[in-house]
Amino acid sequence: MTTQNQPQKKIKILQLLRAIQTEQLSKLQQKYQLEQDLLEDVRTYTKQRSTIEREYAQALQKLNSQFLQKKELSAEDLAGEKWKQNPTWSLEISA
Repeated sequence: MTTQNQPQKKIKILQLLRAIQTEQLSKLQQKYQLEQDLLEDVRTYTKQRSTIEREYAQALQKLNSQFLQKKELSAEDLAGEKWKQNPTWSLEISA
């Protein structure tokens, strides 16, 4: 009887090990898929964020150039303009 039980035990052990291996493989595949999905989410997030930051930088650059042009015009206007004394002050100073 012991000789008949040994092959049956081996078969049961092999079936159990095969079932465990199949379960482990399934869990590893699920983990791989979750990690792959996470990496795809990070890639999409980074891509969208870089697009937003590029647009923001371009808008800031445009805003800065507009204000610099205004400042240059104001400085040129002041340099070309001769400062005239107010006639009232001229009378006060000369008196």
